[in-house]
Amino acid sequence: MPKIYEIKTHHKRPREAAESWRLDGICAVGYRWTYEEEYPDGLPNDQWGLFPKMRKGDIVLAYARPCMVAYVGEVADHKINYQKHNLTGRRHGYWNQRAVTWWPEPNHFDPKDLPHWLHRQLGTRGTTIKEINLGNHTFSQAKAIIRTKPTSGSAFASQSEDTVKAGIRNYFLSNAHVFEPGLRIRKIEKEVARGHRPDFEAEDAKGTPVIVECKGYAWAAACDQLARYARKYPRGKQRPRLMLAAFGFEEACRKAARKARIELYRCNLRFTRHPYA
Repeated sequence: MPKIYEIKTHHKRPREAAESWRLDGICAVGYRWTYEEEYPDGLPNDQWGLFPKMRKGDIVLAYARPCMVAYVGEVADHKINYQKHNLTGRRHGYWNQRAVTWWPEPNHFDPKDLPHWLHRQLGTRGTTIKEINLGNHTFSQAKAIIRTKPTSGSAFASQSEDTVKAGIRNYFLSNAHVFEPGLRIRKIEKEVARGHRPDFEAEDAKGTPVIVECKGYAWAAACDQLARYARKYPRGKQRPRLMLAAFGFEEACRKAARKARIELYRCNLRFTRHPYA
């Protein structure tokens, strides 16, 4: 059965190395030596023995510190190539390489987009290459999870929370109808009770109040926050709908939202041309 490996891209320039891997179509370990030179008596039993054991069809998670899976790909053949002259060899000195077919999506995602059993195995200090323990899951199940669960770009959202949240709020302010036809903003950061200030109070096409909270990356605590707003909402008024907008949602957040009947809206990057004046 194929296996899944996490490989850290570089100890000093992880994101730059990840881009070199993608452009070269490889993953790499080691530093200016071949396995034959370093281990003439056979492969070691520690992590360094894993790279030669990788086979065609295995999945590679290219982990870029501090908390990002930059790319996901599949090993293309059974060979280890000793390559000095491509980008990875020249810029980073990692000469032991394997051909990898990198997936276009997902990329640059927060490991916590993945289920807990999987993301807790990633990013271990002092470990460059690691075989992922699938537990009770089959390889096909794990592959499907990795392909479908993460949101591309969520690592940037979680690392720049305030900036990203401000961008979502700015977009929502002018484009509430994009989230739902007829949705209109009524109040911006107005208290529903002392110390409880949601990002927006809105109203849907039927006149039902809607409480909206925006996050760069949403954790389960965001659902607790919205639930508190709902409990503090003035008595005598119609019960509000709850809406959470973010670039990504951790698994626990999705479960909490389902339980609390919070509607989740995932944002995708959009670019608009900005006038000079």
